[in-house]
Amino acid sequence: MLSLADHYPVPRFIPQLTNEEFRRLQPSSTCPTCLGKKTFLWDYDDNGPVDIPVRWQCDCIGQIILRNHLMRCGLSPLLFWRSVEELPVFEHGRQEINEYGAHAQEYIQASLGLILVGDKRSGKSTWATFIMKMLIAKQWDVQCMSLDSLAEAYTATWARKGKTDQSHQSDMDWFTRRVMGVPVLLIDNIGRNDQRNDLNTVQQAFTRVTSERVDAGRVTLMTYAGDEHDLAHVRTDHLQPTTITVTVRGRDLSAVNRQRMMNDRLADIRRPLRLI
Repeated sequence: MLSLADHYPVPRFIPQLTNEEFRRLQPSSTCPTCLGKKTFLWDYDDNGPVDIPVRWQCDCIGQIILRNHLMRCGLSPLLFWRSVEELPVFEHGRQEINEYGAHAQEYIQASLGLILVGDKRSGKSTWATFIMKMLIAKQWDVQCMSLDSLAEAYTATWARKGKTDQSHQSDMDWFTRRVMGVPVLLIDNIGRNDQRNDLNTVQQAFTRVTSERVDAGRVTLMTYAGDEHDLAHVRTDHLQPTTITVTVRGRDLSAVNRQRMMNDRLADIRRPLRLI
């Protein structure tokens, strides 16, 4: 039987959660891949994708550690398993995003961020998340969040009636460490929040965070569903000197992703967590 630990080992440098992170995230103790069964079916062998699923020996501890770290970094659980073989193909913009992805470390060291602009549900978030996973594999600390989550983290730093000093300080510390201070931040779907009642607060949070990160030389990656000229209403002008904008075009992958999930369920296929 093929061993996940032998062929796709979790890097030793991936840290376990601190006690504070356990309290904040409350992760499950169950293996996210085999669900405690110790083995799983996967349409991969030791050379890559195959037509007939193969049974693998699970690396439960490694999968739990990696899952917890990806949770800590804010990645979407729906994208935890995506690796280079499962990335969507863009009809336009593929060369540019491949270039940034291949040299992400150099771009980030030069303080150059990235905005992926384009068609809805075409894979922008999948690609942006994969770039973050590549950086994790190179031992970078990253944080991913939606604009809603960013606004909530921002307003959580405000003193409120009934909020204890300890809770307020904890929220302040997390915001400073994981939003303002993390070397690479991904803000996903920055254009989805124009219907919120507190739109001014959302924009205030976005502008403050991105401006201070630019001033500190820290990189921010973003995704935006729409045309590049529509970015004006999100107010990203202050980011233009330090951000590469890539317009991508691709088909709506909603039906494809839904069908894959149904096929996996019918075939009892489980997809393990991998960085790249």
